Amino acid sequence: MQNQDLPPYSVRSGGWNPDANESDREYGNALAARGYWQAFQRVEESVRKVLESVNPGKVADEDHGDWYRQPFAAGLSSSLVRDPRCPFRGIAVNP
Repeated sequence: MQNQDLPPYSVRSGGWNPDANESDREYGNALAARGYWQAFQRVEESVRKVLESVNPGKVADEDHGDWYRQPFAAGLSSSLVRDPRCPFRGIAVNP
């Protein structure tokens, strides 16, 4: 999407309103679907490792964090979800 194609409102400007705007709601649903698809891909990779005789406990221990994070990744990258580890992201800090 080119800058001239962006709507006059955005998440960053505070104009995001999925309760009142159908296109905002659809965008949020698309981000959620993308996140769940990405999580499915990570789980599928882990299952493949187990089927290739990698220890299932080791696979789960190493990969479960990715399974959990993927549903939120699209929302974080679009600024719809604030990363709790970075509560001040986007706030200017003067040195």
